[in-house]
Amino acid sequence: MKVLRIKIAEEEIKDQKYLQKFNSTLESRDQIDSWINFDEEYTVYAITTYKEEPIYWITQDGVEYPGGFPAILFKITDHRMSKYWECSLRFYSNESEMLFSFNEMVNDPMFHEELIDGCKDRIEVFAKYRDLMDREFMTEDELYDLDYDIIETDKFGKVSDNPSFEYIKIITIDNSDGYFLSMYKNGDLENSIDDVWFDTYKELETYFDETKLVARWQESPVP
Repeated sequence: MKVLRIKIAEEEIKDQKYLQKFNSTLESRDQIDSWINFDEEYTVYAITTYKEEPIYWITQDGVEYPGGFPAILFKITDHRMSKYWECSLRFYSNESEMLFSFNEMVNDPMFHEELIDGCKDRIEVFAKYRDLMDREFMTEDELYDLDYDIIETDKFGKVSDNPSFEYIKIITIDNSDGYFLSMYKNGDLENSIDDVWFDTYKELETYFDETKLVARWQESPVP
């Protein structure tokens, strides 16, 4: 499931009944805006209900745990439910909470608290499910870029979406910090059609970024 942060009417935020439903969350508007950006899409890692209202648990790059935000702040962009989700129903005094999430989150009431506290085991578990669910809702192009948007040396790279050449190879030179990039057309790996020298790895990265070059790296070329 994926959601998009949207702007909602300011008078709706100020509504007292609304604030009573999400008291501590909406009183810290600056904190919300620093965590989630308008018009940005997020993967939902869990859904809970708070006073009969849904809460989406999402996170951002560089943060190792999800935070809960009122569903009214978002629009659903992908309605599919994660295949890794399970369900639990918990009771607290006169209130109940429905939770949809991965196994450890559902079955261990202390999981999220220990995750926030920096427990290594909990961080590793969430990182695993975070990657699985992120991939679950990616397009084929996004998955391809995620898996192959890297640079490897001394291997052949099968290039996608480039009519000029089909393979590349980046060679490291002994006693040198530089990189030698060779380009080959139509699988002819005996004769390169172009060669480029880069003094530093940063220059090589910049070239890949500027040319939007993506390659599937392999030990030997595939006919």
